[in-house]
Amino acid sequence: MRRYRARCAKRRACAVRSAVRLIISLLMALGPAILLLGWPNLFALWWVVPAWGIQAVGLTGLSSGVHEAVHGHLFYHSFIDRQTGRLLHGILLLNHDVHRQYHLAHHLNLGNEDDSEGVFDFDNLGTGMGYLRRFGRWAIPPSPLHIMNWSAGASVIQGVQYGYLTKVTRRQALAGFAVPAAEVAALMAWVAVNPVQALVGALVPLLIFSPIFGYFTALPEHFGLAANHFEHRTRNILTSRPLQYLLWNFNLHAVHHRNPHLHFSLLPVGLEKIPTPAANGYVRFHADVLSQLIGRKTVVAEALGLR
Repeated sequence: MRRYRARCAKRRACAVRSAVRLIISLLMALGPAILLLGWPNLFALWWVVPAWGIQAVGLTGLSSGVHEAVHGHLFYHSFIDRQTGRLLHGILLLNHDVHRQYHLAHHLNLGNEDDSEGVFDFDNLGTGMGYLRRFGRWAIPPSPLHIMNWSAGASVIQGVQYGYLTKVTRRQALAGFAVPAAEVAALMAWVAVNPVQALVGALVPLLIFSPIFGYFTALPEHFGLAANHFEHRTRNILTSRPLQYLLWNFNLHAVHHRNPHLHFSLLPVGLEKIPTPAANGYVRFHADVLSQLIGRKTVVAEALGLR
């Protein structure tokens, strides 16, 4: 009984941390749009680009919150986690129910031909121009992730399911599209009333900046590691504490893959205990990979996961 109470107390503490981080991510993701709607006279070009950056980080934070819901430890309540996941994924215009299944399949098939999240080009960038083309592709809506997600959801609804989607029912797939459909309707109404405001406040950060930043932070997690032993196909990206906080500690991606049951707030504890590939920051990683692709360096520690 004492052990059970201690576990419940620990889960309650983790749920509170989830709620706090979720509020921060929501404020960053939606705050500029709300300000623009409520106080349009504050609009000025000088703050637009910084606001887009803030929204992109906030939207990535919401994606991290969804990730916690997928693994069942956002609030440690299956019903609340699923409904919160549907809401948050809906803000990102994604279907939570199908995402949940292909993400869990990604954990099982990491780095092999059955990896359901190969859309992030874990090992096939080709050349420097290929690298730039992929970034450019993620800047053009809809992003590869949206296409993959919507196609998977549509296949379930039509009864043509991929192997890793067999556990998703047609009803669940339809429910997963409810919030995205409602948001699309709201965005279209906003565009009809004030197209410039809708473009600045929602469409650009949601459809361009967020996918680019998501790809920027996702690529280092597994790139170049497919040939490694299964436990070493993921790296930690060592970054500043403020950014790590806003990313819900998911820069510690190798720790997460070794311990997918672990709440995000507990990931830093495992950083020193688990020897894994690591990179010294997102910018350094991308700079070294690009240098390797254009031939300036033959062996890049960041790309090989040795640093």
